[in-house]
Amino acid sequence: MKTHILLLSLILSFVACERVAVQDDLDVARHAIEQRDYASARSMCDHIFSDQVDGTSKDADALCSLSVLYMKLAEGWDHDDNVDYAVKCYKAAYDADPARTKEFYDSLPVDDMTAGILLVSIVDHARMHDSLHVSECEECLISAEPDSVGLMQ
Repeated sequence: MKTHILLLSLILSFVACERVAVQDDLDVARHAIEQRDYASARSMCDHIFSDQVDGTSKDADALCSLSVLYMKLAEGWDHDDNVDYAVKCYKAAYDADPARTKEFYDSLPVDDMTAGILLVSIVDHARMHDSLHVSECEECLISAEPDSVGLMQ
């Protein structure tokens, strides 16, 4: 019995440390974007992506934050696949915890709102037009007025 309790406490400690590490990595990426160090930010985002999307960890909050960072990278650094990665993060977050994902995007801070609204619009537009590629959806929505595009229904 004591062994099970010890093992459980070790597992919970590991999970807590892992969440802190992911949050630290997100903060580093966010700071790099603010400093316009897009290569470093992209490298950190890709590292987090491999853990969160390709790996076994699926933290909805981390995935949502990562999707916003990829959208900000798309704004500042012209690499075609940033939006694709943002969409993958969004979908993985929604698969992991739909309620938390909706809550996250519904309560974005002002600085992240434009990126979040555009991302949600791209995903919604892609759902309605399954044959379109994400980059085509982005081009369709670039001219959309921010106040005419709602967050998740």
